[in-house]
Amino acid sequence: MRVIYLNLSIVFLFILFLVAFFPLGAYFFTFVAVSVIAISKIDNQIKKSSLFFLTLFFLLVSIVINEVSIQRFINGNDDFTTYYNNYLSLLNGNMSDIFYFGGGFEVGLPLINLFLTKIINGPYPYVTQIFFIFLFFLSMCVLVEKNTIFRNDNKYLLLIWALLLFKITSMLTIERQAVSSFFVLLAIFSFSNTKKGLFLIIGSLFHLSAVVVYFLVNMILRVKTFKSAFGIILLCLIFLVFSSVLLQFLYNLFPNEKLGYVVYFINNHEYIINEFVKSTKQILYVLPLLIFAIVFKIKGHNWNLLPSLFLFVSLMLILSILPGVPTRIFMPIIFFLYGFYYYDFFCSFNQKNQVLIIIAFSLLFTIYKVIIPGYYLRYPMVETYPFYYVSDFYQSQGNVQRSELPESIIINNENKL
Repeated sequence: MRVIYLNLSIVFLFILFLVAFFPLGAYFFTFVAVSVIAISKIDNQIKKSSLFFLTLFFLLVSIVINEVSIQRFINGNDDFTTYYNNYLSLLNGNMSDIFYFGGGFEVGLPLINLFLTKIINGPYPYVTQIFFIFLFFLSMCVLVEKNTIFRNDNKYLLLIWALLLFKITSMLTIERQAVSSFFVLLAIFSFSNTKKGLFLIIGSLFHLSAVVVYFLVNMILRVKTFKSAFGIILLCLIFLVFSSVLLQFLYNLFPNEKLGYVVYFINNHEYIINEFVKSTKQILYVLPLLIFAIVFKIKGHNWNLLPSLFLFVSLMLILSILPGVPTRIFMPIIFFLYGFYYYDFFCSFNQKNQVLIIIAFSLLFTIYKVIIPGYYLRYPMVETYPFYYVSDFYQSQGNVQRSELPESIIINNENKL
């Protein structure tokens, strides 16, 4: 037993070393360590939980360091600029900006910003992002606990899968929809109509689309047969034939910025192509799973969620003809549920094989963060003195005119060291 605790001490010291000098290495190694702990046979469940969540804490810290290394305020398409300006306005005492979004109804994010002004009390955009990373992390933990649709034989492994495919970079870009998506999923996972209504009301305080998103995402998650999936796809295709007229009618009844955007650009081929590319990028994360599941089905192994995943991927591509629609209305799935799908499929595999697959995925995402120029733009990936990135967390930033930022930018970040 002493040997085991000595080995664990060495492991945690090594993780701390990586966090201090090479946080991206810590990101990979903690996924390995936490996966092994998740399937380990430790009789004392309290000790196992303590080890698991301690390792998970180091994983969370490494995620924070990775995400905060991305430079903000360089692209006009980043909604975080608007959210941060709202934070600054509230920091300066402009209480009327609590009602800035959604015609004054969407007060959820401004209220969080108001709370952050009391805690942070300074113009530190990356500190506000750290808070939201912690918030999204806790949200994922709650969803794993409240899950009533996906399998949850081993909640430790489910949480690891969920965090592995967590789209936190995108969530920090559109925080209002991210928080709203969390409450939409809570409503879907709830059996009580009272709770469903309460969660949807709270979700609507962050984004008014919550109710519509709830019905569409709930429909996808509840599909159990290909007959139902193809029926919904057919209805969707029929809707698209008349979409221009129907959306214009809805816009005349309920004029709003988002619906107006779709109506204005519905016949713009450039925007449609861009939306198709965006949708394709989003489904690439689950396309291997879809192909793998189809192959297994051909061999006679049925997976209950295959029709659901197939429908999701199909609608993402089909609805790309409506600029800005598919990625917006299916955000709860994109942001939170990719890992749930993967776990549900692979949980029938041997747990050791699951861990090997998780390690392979975590290595792939680690390499991805090395290749993508956006990561480690604000500070290097490796340094010779410990916790070198902390001072950059407190970089100050004043009000940013989003309209003056370029819509696209080429980032040159070849030497991350």
